Amino acid sequence: PGFDSTLEVTINNLHAGNSTGTLQFNHDPIASIIAVYDRNGIDILANGTATVTSNGFSTPYNIMAFGQYDLEVVMATPVTGVQLGDMFTHSASINPTSTDSNTSNNNTTVNVTVVASYDPNDVTETRGPSIIWCAKTV
Repeated sequence: PGFDSTLEVTINNLHAGNSTGTLQFNHDPIASIIAVYDRNGIDILANGTATVTSNGFSTPYNIMAFGQYDLEVVMATPVTGVQLGDMFTHSASINPTSTDSNTSNNNTTVNVTVVASYDPNDVTETRGPSIIWCAKTV
């Protein structure tokens, strides 16, 4: 809760020709998208290549034969309303405008569990079951 997370989206072209179409990414309603980076580190939301939708974004793709298209989706998780162990569900689908030899692999869903981070300032000392304290009176 309260931290950013990233999700990698990859489209593989398993066809001998170019593959074109549109990618639709839908995020969990609790999360919000901050940026979407292509493999060159360019934010395709900021430059207008991708279009923000009510529940995610869509973007066109054009992939060479047997190539792939990679995106890094950066999302924010709110501090309130989210508990450790909550499950976020994100989905992606492609709508090809070119030849698609296998339409059964055009949709995917991923479930992500909310976890906590390690606090480097949490210091615990445990050498044994107890610390013996001795006082000496003079």
